[in-house]
Amino acid sequence: MDNLPELSLYVHLPWCDKKCPYCDFNVTTDSLNDSVKELFSALKNDLNESELLINQRAFKSIYFGGGTPSKVATTFIKDFLNFLHSKFKVVLNCEVSFEANPIDLTSDYIAELKDSGINRVSVGIQSFDNQYLDSLGRNHNSSDSLKALELLSESELIGTIDLIYGGPNSNSLTLKNDLEIFLDAGINHLSLYQLNIEPNTIFYKKRPLLPDENEIEKAEIISSDLLVKNNFNQYEISSWSKKNSKSVHNQNYWKYGDYLGIGPGASSKIYKDNFHYRFRKRNSVKSYINDTKPIHMEKLEGKEFDFDLAINILRNKSGIDDKNLASNQIKLSERFIEKYKIGVDMGYFQKGRLGTTEKGFKFLDDAVSLFS
Repeated sequence: MDNLPELSLYVHLPWCDKKCPYCDFNVTTDSLNDSVKELFSALKNDLNESELLINQRAFKSIYFGGGTPSKVATTFIKDFLNFLHSKFKVVLNCEVSFEANPIDLTSDYIAELKDSGINRVSVGIQSFDNQYLDSLGRNHNSSDSLKALELLSESELIGTIDLIYGGPNSNSLTLKNDLEIFLDAGINHLSLYQLNIEPNTIFYKKRPLLPDENEIEKAEIISSDLLVKNNFNQYEISSWSKKNSKSVHNQNYWKYGDYLGIGPGASSKIYKDNFHYRFRKRNSVKSYINDTKPIHMEKLEGKEFDFDLAINILRNKSGIDDKNLASNQIKLSERFIEKYKIGVDMGYFQKGRLGTTEKGFKFLDDAVSLFS
C-alpha cells in the first residue's frame, strides 16, 4: 500500500438541459426525476465494490463533473460526501470541486454547496459575449455569466471559470474582452481551452466557420501577455493560476497519479499488480445503475503505455521530477527514453529533466506524436 500512487475520485453526474454542439462528453438531456436517487445509491455501491482498487488509500481530491452537477439538489451531494467520509479515508482539507452552470448559481445554492463540503467551484462560463455564446449553443447569456462571476468572487470558495476561444463568431478581441472581465473579478484560477471539433459532436457533422490560424495565434499571444501581466502562471496546457490556487485534482491527472471514476461513462486510471490500467463504466444512467462494474479494462504496456504517459505528463509546463515518477510508479521504457532523446535533438524536450522546452510546449501535439 505504501508504494501505490496517490488517488483522486471523480464523480460523473451526466444531466444537462441541452447538449452543446461542441461537447463530446457522456451527457443526457433526460429529466432527473427518480433516477437521481437511484444514481446516488449506485455511486455508493460502486465505491463499496471498488475497495480492492482503492486499497485503503486516502482520496487526495474529489471532483463532481458532468454533465451539469449543479442541476442536482445539494442534499444528494451532502449525503454522498458524508457516506464517503464515513466509509473511506479522505485527506485533511481535501480539495472538493464542483462544476456549475452560470444559470444555476445563486447565493443560496453556493451556501448549500459550502455546507455540503464543497470548497472549489468551476463555472462553465465560456464567454461574456452574447453572440459568441449563442454560436456555442450555450443556454445562458452574458448577464448570466456576469452574475455568476460576481457570486463566485463574493463567495469564500476557491473559484475557477472555463473560457473557450477559437469558436464560431469569435476572434482575438472576443477573448481579450472576456479575459479583462475575468481579471477584474479577482478570481485566482482559469481554465482556458481552444475549441476543438471532436467526433460525435454536432459541430463535427456540420462544421462551423472558425477563426484562421493567424487569429488563433493572436488570441494566444494576447491571452498570455494579459495573464502573465496579472500574475497568473500557466502550469498546464489549459490551466492558469495565481499562487496556491492550482487544481490538486487536475494536477493528479497530468502527473499520472491514480484516479477512480464513478458514474455513467466515468473513466479511471489505476495502478495494480505492477501495471497501470485504464477502464470505464457503462454510459447510460440506467445501465450504470443496473451494473457498476468496470468495462474495457486495458493494461497499459509497450507502445500504448509510452504514448499514454507522454500525452499526460508532458502537459505539465514545469515538467516532472524523479520523485514524482517514483511515487506514481512510472517506469520509463527504453523505447520511451529513445523517443525522448529524439525530441531533445529536435528542440522539443529538456535535457536532464522530463519536460518540454518552450518550443515543445507550443507544439505539444507534434512533440507527443513522437511516442505514437
